[in-house]
Amino acid sequence: MARAETIPTTTDPIFALIDTERAARKAWNRVHAEAPKGCDPDPGCLIPAHDAEIGAVAAVLKTLPTTLRGVIEAIEWTLEAERDDAPLSDDWYQDFLKQMALALKIMTYKQTWRVYKRLSDGGIGMVPSDTSPFPADEYIVLIDGLPLQEAGAWVNNYRKAQKERR
Repeated sequence: MARAETIPTTTDPIFALIDTERAARKAWNRVHAEAPKGCDPDPGCLIPAHDAEIGAVAAVLKTLPTTLRGVIEAIEWTLEAERDDAPLSDDWYQDFLKQMALALKIMTYKQTWRVYKRLSDGGIGMVPSDTSPFPADEYIVLIDGLPLQEAGAWVNNYRKAQKERR
């Protein structure tokens, strides 16, 4: 799959950092490609390119994406970087996975939730508030804009009350 040279602008800082890393990796590869066959690259070019590439990789790996799209792009970037022999430490996978898990947890807790009731069977559930609207003739929105834990507690209390009524 061909990758675009740049990623569309967004408020997630991970996109700019990934673009910077890709440019640094391209520069690093260019220094190697421009060296005469059988010769090492010019250290005056190699060392700055190497330092820029290492700094760019480190910046990506230590930055938490702020959007789901950013998490996906960061994961795809790791596959690309690994394939292209980017300078990744031996234990980078563990640290990176911890970062992505933390980013997803933060996003989940910041997400607000909509509690709904199905008209067909009275079942209750919850979805993120930013999901597409329900068909008005199938669902009733009971409450909207709750943090995950509050929405979950609300649903559990509602279900418990329904069981007690039976």
